[in-house]
This record gives sequence, C-alpha cells and structure tokens, in this order.
Amino acid sequence: MTTLYAISGAETKYFDVMFWNGVTEKRQEGAALLPIRGSIGVFWQLYQDLTIIGTDNLHKQLVNKVYPRKPEDGIPMTAVNAKALKAFFDFAQQTEQPFFFIKKGTQPLWLVRKTSAYYYDDKPEESYWFPHRIQFEFVRAAQGIETAKQMGKGMNTMSQMETAIPLPKPIPLPLIVMPPKKTRLVKAPVKSTSIETAYQETEEEPLDISATEIIKVQAFEHDGTHYYREPIKNKLYVKKGNGSVGAYIGRWSLKELAIVSDIPDSDCED
Repeated sequence: MTTLYAISGAETKYFDVMFWNGVTEKRQEGAALLPIRGSIGVFWQLYQDLTIIGTDNLHKQLVNKVYPRKPEDGIPMTAVNAKALKAFFDFAQQTEQPFFFIKKGTQPLWLVRKTSAYYYDDKPEESYWFPHRIQFEFVRAAQGIETAKQMGKGMNTMSQMETAIPLPKPIPLPLIVMPPKKTRLVKAPVKSTSIETAYQETEEEPLDISATEIIKVQAFEHDGTHYYREPIKNKLYVKKGNGSVGAYIGRWSLKELAIVSDIPDSDCED
C-alpha cells in the first residue's frame, strides 16, 4: 500500500467552477472530462506569498472569506487550516514523491503528478480562485477502491489515502554539475608612488577546482519539445538526444505558461 495526499481544489459546491478555472488542457473520453494539464490551488482567503512570509506562524495570519476582500477585518487562521496549508507548501517543495490525487469533497477523482514547486498567483478580480498553487499533469483516473469516499482521514483540503495499485515509475532527477564560481580581484588604491596599481583579493573562498554545485532537475515537456526543469527557480535546460542535460535556455514562467529566454543563468558567472 502507498499513502498519498488527496487535495481538493475548492469547497464541494464550488469545485466545478474553481478547479476547472485552473485547467489549461482537458480531454473528453466518453462521458468523462479529464484534466490533462493545469494547476490546483488552496485557501483564497490568505493573500500572501508563502515563499515570503514562511509557514511557521500561519495561525497568526488574518483571513477573511468575504468577497470583495476585507483582510483587515479578518480573524487568525485556524490551527487546522494552518496545518493544511503548511502541508500543501511542504509537499509542493519536495522533489522525492510527485504523485497525488485530486478530490471533490471526499471523493478522489484523478491521480496526477505535480510538475512545479509552490507558486503564488493572485487574481484579486476573480472570486473563484485560490492563489496558493502547484501545476500538475494527468496520470489516470481513480480506480477500484481508490474511488471510495475518504471519510475522517485528515483535513478537508489535504487528506491522506492509500492505494494498492502500483504507481508509475518516478522520472529520475538527473544532476547538473555547475562550474565553480570564480574568485574576483578588485583594484585598490595605494599611497606608495613606487607602485601604480595593487590588487586585493575579496573575502570569497579561493577557487577550488573540485568544488561543484549539484542541481536536481525534472523532465519537462512544452509544445512537443523535451527539456529538463529545475523546480525551485524553474530554470530550463536542453534535453540532449542521449538523455543527458544540455545548455541552459531560460526560465519557465508559471504565470504566462511560456519560456522566458532573456533571463541569464544565475548559477553561472562569466
């Protein structure tokens, strides 16, 4: 048996609007409409980016479920909701286990694979939108006992469920070996007239040719082209024909769902 999260993209009565608002590609198979790619979010009533405020004191953050928004009139987030939001963030940031179920209320619907880390995408003008999000891609519909309603197992937003059906083999995370950063030399003025220019080393560590920086990446596909994506900064690299990692080409914009090629690689120096 494998234990996975089951995440709800909205309260049950709003699910058919709020969840599908985040789906960017869907497919009809018989009577079933399948979410092929998209994003799922939680907790629209907290309007702050968790990568900025952190998750240690979520129970102190003010939330308000009214619309139009009035967060200043809110009350502190409940301990249950704070725990659920932190669990969502922690799951989004880890890279070991990408699978989870999407559920409607207590009913698991689809097994999906997360394809991004956590990101904050606020839409103040949209009342049916949760800003704390991760991207996903469809794996399969829930099967057999997986379709049973999960009653009393965890929190409404994120519950845990078990499946005995084998999961797809996780996509391995190849490693990118980055070149060591160079020690910079800067000019420093001197009083002696016998020496025109002196050079003073910075306080950076001396160049160590054995030093490398290891970055984990995930397989990623866009418009039929395969890449490798670093999930924290969303940097993209060429996937070579032999499966190895090629050159950096830019970053994946979670907001625009497009490649931004004019951003230099922050982990390389000239």
